[in-house]
Amino acid sequence: MEIETKLLVGSDGINSSIKRLAGISHYGWQYRQKAIVCTMKVDGISQNTTAYQIYHDGNVLALLPLWDNYLSLVWSVGLPDF
Repeated sequence: MEIETKLLVGSDGINSSIKRLAGISHYGWQYRQKAIVCTMKVDGISQNTTAYQIYHDGNVLALLPLWDNYLSLVWSVGLPDF
């Protein structure tokens, strides 16, 4: 089968059939981190456009502005080397 197109979007994950069938190579690396992410609605703040990050021993806690009174909280934790 042959497909001709100007744009092909393959959003089927890390083991993409589209990527494999098209012969598209990839490369990457591990960041050795895991993260917990949540979206919060915070009363008492107006449109916030400032991001805050706290760094401690390879870990990061971030409060990132979204829209209206919403923030994204991201807690990234470095993993130990085994």
